[in-house]
Amino acid sequence: MAVYPCDFDRRRYPLPQQSMYFTLVQGTSADSYAVRLCPMHFKNIWEGVKLHMAELDDGSSWSDDCEHCHAPRAVGMYVKVYPHNQELTHYVVDLCADCAGKLCQEWRIYNGRLLTSRSGGSNGI
Repeated sequence: MAVYPCDFDRRRYPLPQQSMYFTLVQGTSADSYAVRLCPMHFKNIWEGVKLHMAELDDGSSWSDDCEHCHAPRAVGMYVKVYPHNQELTHYVVDLCADCAGKLCQEWRIYNGRLLTSRSGGSNGI
């Protein structure tokens, strides 16, 4: 049984907890969130991550434009995905402020625990 509730909807569940760690970089600010998820919400968000973000590898490069709408880039979003009994996977995407805000709300990233906030970062995305 999970000791902590699912960060997506705050309900407890009788299955192993899985986590994602999101980092949002905006200018010189960086905020990192730990998001604990029940298996259902983990699966749903991971599918969204795979759809909207690229797996980080040696060939990854920085983009000046939003990878979703081609507006000027404002936010770099990174996520470490820790699936139950599987290898850690990293994903990345460069976004405009609007697209970043939509994904943060859709995945309820701000429901997670703020781990670090560097250089005056905020939830203003």
